Amino acid sequence: MKWTTAVVTLIAAALLSGCDHSGNEQAPPASAEPLRPASLREADPCSFLPESSTAPYGLHPGQLHKGEVVRSCMWPAETFSVGVYINWDPQVLVNFSQAYPLPAGEAVIDGVAVFLQKSSTIPACGMAFPAERGTVIEVVSGDRPPATADHACDRVKKVGTEVIRRMRGQGVLDKAFTAPG
Repeated sequence: MKWTTAVVTLIAAALLSGCDHSGNEQAPPASAEPLRPASLREADPCSFLPESSTAPYGLHPGQLHKGEVVRSCMWPAETFSVGVYINWDPQVLVNFSQAYPLPAGEAVIDGVAVFLQKSSTIPACGMAFPAERGTVIEVVSGDRPPATADHACDRVKKVGTEVIRRMRGQGVLDKAFTAPG
């Protein structure tokens, strides 16, 4: 019984130490192997993009945000940012299509069929795919002008490949929803 209390206390201390003053959580250290989450909705989207993938882009550490129908992680850089969203809001694809209304095609990235869309107002691109029943993953990137949305889409494809591989490694991709059609 004492051992259980010690473990719970240690876990609570580790979780609390990851918070910053804004209420967002810092991404775990990249050297730490991510724990296998109980479900996709419990997964840490910051763990889907390790430091080895963010460092070459000059991205700062990811900031985790937990909402009622979304978990997200954003990595800012000097001239662009990258984000990963786990969404279980029934309106997610409507919201995605409004934020990124210009079709940029469909693709199969690391065996997963994805939709690519571009913003009509800023140089930004998003990728979306269903990862399980009722849950959609978005990978987005936005640049400062004069960069183009096409450049952001190229980055989304590269980052998306890493995200999909990490999700698969954590066992949070449902093959029934991510197999190419």
